Amino acid sequence: MRSSIVPTLLWGYWANIVYIIGMIGYLTIDTISYTYLSFNTTLSFVIYIVLAILFVIDAVLYTIDWYIYAVKLRKTKDESIKYRSEFVACIFQNLGSYFYFIGALLSFNKIQWMTRILFFNFIGIICFLIESIFTIIGWIIIFRRNPKNSCTIQVNK
Repeated sequence: MRSSIVPTLLWGYWANIVYIIGMIGYLTIDTISYTYLSFNTTLSFVIYIVLAILFVIDAVLYTIDWYIYAVKLRKTKDESIKYRSEFVACIFQNLGSYFYFIGALLSFNKIQWMTRILFFNFIGIICFLIESIFTIIGWIIIFRRNPKNSCTIQVNK
């Protein structure tokens, strides 16, 4: 009999893979764009759109991962939902990703839309900052509830 739990635990794994691909993509395209000023702006625009879409997908995967762990894998339906601060972090991660995506969409005409691009990117940065604060709060709550989850050296005897 196949376990239905094992595939659900891979959401976080794939979210991390998509995140790593997106970060390497941003590092590469930014390096190329700043090194070669004559780099094709249309190609650059398309790559930024694809990378922004990757981060929207990444945010959705992290949200699904939270839902599986906090809601679906509860022992009983009467048990309270766990990791509420991480849920708020997921909301802000999604918002930040969408704001960055809107900024990337507007970058097809940077001269006309520069103030709006900067506005959406700034709001995205604020959302990611709030997301990171709630993620750290979630870690603090988890480590205080169960000190065994904290970072310690494991010694086999």
